[in-house]
Parts: sequence; structure tokens; C-alpha cells
Amino acid sequence: ILVCWMATIEAIKKAIKKGCNLLLCHEDHFFPGDLLQIKDEKHLLWDINQKKIKLFRENGIVVYRSHCYLDELVVTDTFSHILGLPEASVKDWIGRIHVIREVTLEELARRIKKRMRLRYVRIIGDPSHKVRRVGIAVGGMGLSINLPFWEDLRKYHPEVIITGELDEYAMRYAIDT
Repeated sequence: ILVCWMATIEAIKKAIKKGCNLLLCHEDHFFPGDLLQIKDEKHLLWDINQKKIKLFRENGIVVYRSHCYLDELVVTDTFSHILGLPEASVKDWIGRIHVIREVTLEELARRIKKRMRLRYVRIIGDPSHKVRRVGIAVGGMGLSINLPFWEDLRKYHPEVIITGELDEYAMRYAIDT
């Protein structure tokens, strides 16, 4: 079994090299994404998807995707733990609110950068703003397609939301709210 975030060509080739016949992934294994939302299956004819299908078939690889359950049961709390946050005061599906000792956004960003071993962390807002209530919106929950999730999280009055991916539209929403 090969466990990966996304069934990329690189991950599939690694599974083949290691003799794996099951690939457990978090994200969709075909592009453009959520197959449950796609009514037209023409995307399966895209070159990249055909390449993946061929590799799966020729090497007897079964793909199992577990997305929302992993977010709910593992990803969010693990992310909070890695960030060194205290036990969540609010757990709402995959959203979390953590109450921390008051710090500036700049200091919080510095801590996140160090704990996550990142070269860069983007701060949207005043770096000297002080916060105590930290909202967690893991991974793609920072994308504009998931703004309803942010609205749900906002009912708990976070003073900052930490997220993974972020697009321009969501960034503008964060500034305006």
C-alpha cells in the first residue's frame, strides 16, 4: 500500500517500483477534481488521465480515495498539534478554534513558519494586530470555493484563520471581513 496526498504520476511510479497494488490518496486521482460533481466524463479522455488509467491497469493498482473522513478524523487535529496549539475549544466538523496566549500576527506567523519548516508564511492584515482566538481551516478550505466554510467558522469569532491554500478571491474576502 502506498499512502500519498495525491495520485500524481510520480506517486504511481513509486507504487509500481515498490510493488504496491493499492494506492491510498487524499485528493482526487483524476483531473480536474471532484468526480462526484462532474456530470460529463470527457475529462477522462484528457492525456494526463489516460496516462494514469494506463498505469493503474497495466500494474494492477487499485486506488482508494479518502478525503473528508481523513480531514475530519485526522488532518485538522494533527495540523493543530504540529502547530503546537492547545486543545481546541471548538470542534465543528473540520474547523477548530484554539484559544492561545495573546500574540501578534507576526509572532504567530513566525511560530507557524518554524513549526512547519516553511520558508514563507503570508500574513493578510496588520502584522502587529494581537490575537487570542485562532481558527483552523486546513488545506483547500482556504480557497474561495470554500468560503461558506469560513462563514461557518466566523460564528465562533476567530481573530485569525490559519489555512493552507489560498487564492486571490479568498484573500480579498479575508481583508473585507
